Amino acid sequence: MMVNPMSFFKDDCHLTDEGIGLYVDALKLRRTQELLGEVRDHVGNCQLCRKEITGLFSLLAEEDYSAMGPHPFLDRNQVRKQEKTMWIQRVAALVV
Repeated sequence: MMVNPMSFFKDDCHLTDEGIGLYVDALKLRRTQELLGEVRDHVGNCQLCRKEITGLFSLLAEEDYSAMGPHPFLDRNQVRKQEKTMWIQRVAALVV
């Protein structure tokens, strides 16, 4: 599934709240290399977005992400496989 990089940007070319949150999640999970290149590049060049990311990151610094399961974006392929398996199981249950 292709993700449109522009869905993480506002009309003013800064990250949306979703983009900021995604970046913070990736930082906490130590998976920033898995973010879209456009998002990583923008944060590397935008002091305003870095400031927002730093602020949110500091608010969530003590949050434990270890038991949260697959991340909806970073693990989207795994999530899609689980959803597909659940769908197949539901259909099979209806058939039986």
